[in-house]
Amino acid sequence: MSFINNSLILILSCLMFAMNADGFLLNPGQTPSPGVKSQYISLDMYLEEKKELRNQIFQFQRENEQTLQLLTTQLQQKLSVMDDKLKDSCKHNDTIELANLEKKNSELEVNLTILQEKLRLLQISYVRQKDQLDLFKNTTAEVMKELAELKQLKGVNQTLDLHVVQSKVQSLEQKTNLLTNNQNARSQDFLALYNVTLATDNNVNKMGIHFTNQILSQERRQNATTFRYFDDLTNRFNNNEANQNTTFAEVLSKINSLAVNVSTNSKKGYDEMIKQGKTVAFSAYRSSQQSLSVGTKVLFNQVWTNVGNGYQPRTGIFTAPRAGLYHFTAVVMSTGGGSLFLKMYHNLIATSGSDTEGDGYKTGTFDVVFNLQKGDEVYIASGATYTIYSNNYKYVTFSGHSIF
Repeated sequence: MSFINNSLILILSCLMFAMNADGFLLNPGQTPSPGVKSQYISLDMYLEEKKELRNQIFQFQRENEQTLQLLTTQLQQKLSVMDDKLKDSCKHNDTIELANLEKKNSELEVNLTILQEKLRLLQISYVRQKDQLDLFKNTTAEVMKELAELKQLKGVNQTLDLHVVQSKVQSLEQKTNLLTNNQNARSQDFLALYNVTLATDNNVNKMGIHFTNQILSQERRQNATTFRYFDDLTNRFNNNEANQNTTFAEVLSKINSLAVNVSTNSKKGYDEMIKQGKTVAFSAYRSSQQSLSVGTKVLFNQVWTNVGNGYQPRTGIFTAPRAGLYHFTAVVMSTGGGSLFLKMYHNLIATSGSDTEGDGYKTGTFDVVFNLQKGDEVYIASGATYTIYSNNYKYVTFSGHSIF
């Protein structure tokens, strides 16, 4: 465009100059046209050439306008195409962004539904456990009340029996004192009689000796009767105490028998639950370090308990053998001064996380409740490159059990 403008200016300048002149000198050494002796060209020739030059200029301008119009049209078409492409790209980006937002919204709604379901199940479990706790408290209170009544009854019976024995002992002591007083009186009478008859003859002495022997025999009989009565009273007291101890022992035996029956029934119920596959529980651990990368599962390769065979120590994955509500806990430990970031997964979906960092050995924990379907998987995996620490003290554990 700049070249065309400069050419037009040069041509117009030449035309203006020619209009103010009568002719043009020829170049030195140029041969004039035949029949022309002057070094000037004629005005007619100039006008003719000027006309021809104007036609060329007009033709040139027209061609330039056509070319410019064509370029303008092409440029407008390209701009229109680029504008359409830009609009399509923006529309496509808006569509993708809207789809992503709808997807995130759907995921949030699903997570909200899951959380609401978990909350409902936790509330149900809390109400059940509270009812069971109240029932246990009431049962314990009744047992303690009955035991206190039994102890009180035993104490009352023993107190009453002791009062009876004491009364009988006092009565026996009174009778013994009475016999002793009688004996003393008889001894005094015997001494008086012995003094009176001391001067008599041998017949009187024989009679005195015979009478003395009778008195001594009577005294021995009375003493023997007293001792037999006291022994009988003592035996009755001991028998009564033995009966009381036997009664209390029978009560304790019944309580122990009841406890054994409850324990036996609980054991039978537990065995029956295990036999029917209703109880699922496992507990596993590691006793050595494990190097982890992104997505590597933590292998709790040693097993304490595996009721229901839901946990696989070779893979570190728990697979639910039946549908139900499950409770999971885990403890992990980092190396000294190292970081450790782990997540618990439910069917490839990351749920709870544990992030430990800082000086020394750090522990992280998991404690979650999942509503699982049969075949659902639960495991713990790494979020980056870390090393999990453990040794013979078994710092790293993974446990879970069915609630119902």
